[in-house]
Amino acid sequence: MKKITKIVLLSLGLMHSSSISAYFSEPSNRQCTKQFEGGVWQRIASSNKIKFSYNKHADDYKKWFIQHPNFLVVISEHASSFLYMIVKELEQRHLPIELALLPIIESSYIPSATSRVSAAGIWQLTGPTAKEFGTRVYPWFDGRRNIFESTNAALDLLKHLYEANEHNWLYAMGAYNAGQGTINNAISGNLSKQPSIWSLKLPRETKNYIAKFEALKFVISRAKKYHIVLPEIPYKPVIAVEKIYGKADLTKMISKARVSYKEFLKLNPGLKQWETVKGDYHYILLPINSTIKDAGYSKERVLKWVLYSVRSHDTLYSIAKKFQTTATSLKSINKLSGDKLYLGQELKVLKSVPL
Repeated sequence: MKKITKIVLLSLGLMHSSSISAYFSEPSNRQCTKQFEGGVWQRIASSNKIKFSYNKHADDYKKWFIQHPNFLVVISEHASSFLYMIVKELEQRHLPIELALLPIIESSYIPSATSRVSAAGIWQLTGPTAKEFGTRVYPWFDGRRNIFESTNAALDLLKHLYEANEHNWLYAMGAYNAGQGTINNAISGNLSKQPSIWSLKLPRETKNYIAKFEALKFVISRAKKYHIVLPEIPYKPVIAVEKIYGKADLTKMISKARVSYKEFLKLNPGLKQWETVKGDYHYILLPINSTIKDAGYSKERVLKWVLYSVRSHDTLYSIAKKFQTTATSLKSINKLSGDKLYLGQELKVLKSVPL
């Protein structure tokens, strides 16, 4: 990216100044699915689940994206390994596909991005929020930078905010950016039954955030009209996820997978040391045709179905974290329609146990 372009992006808030410091539900499933003409970008452009009301401020961002087509070329380079996986997960959860555009605003799809308030990863999750939604943050591993873990957490959070905000995606995105309390206060100060997001007294940063999202969706959906060439990202998996347990030497994994150190670290920036920790687990991202099977990592544990009895102060998210899964998976397995639990309720969970 040219230096002048980067400066403009920073001034628009499209990049963080401190930046650069298979399927999710079935990690081992590598089967290709139906192709969409134009690939992943076309799939995103075809989704219109989030409805916008006209806002003049978004026009400034539309104009900027149209005048700087190279921006989306750079984004495509950053996102090419991950975008299909995220789109596929959104499809499986029946969430708006256009939510895959949020990491462009959050981090320019750079997993190593860190904000001035220490939010990290492509979804820019803070430590407390990440932990609340089941993402591990340890001295030796930061799950916010792991695409698998952070995307599950971010989508759980977005769905939670959507349900908490009267099924209004613009409110939910505002809450994702500014916090639910900010949205609640803005709504309580407005006399309308469900006021437009633009009529609320919100921080300028939050309104800019939603305006950028609207502008991105507008421009990507009309790329041909504005002579913007979006690099093709095929609608098929290019990355697989393998779950490993126990202590392992990452150099042996890299050798077995036949990938370069640079590529391995690009796909797995959450790993902070060259050896995984005994008793812990990791989701390792690899190119679709690579494998780390028999690379020397431990297979000392297996997963077993057990019944867990809900205790006082338990939440769906705390239970998901305890059993190293996601709230969405727990709800699906136990056929739950919402997040509410009752004391003594039995939930079917997968528990890691010694061989």
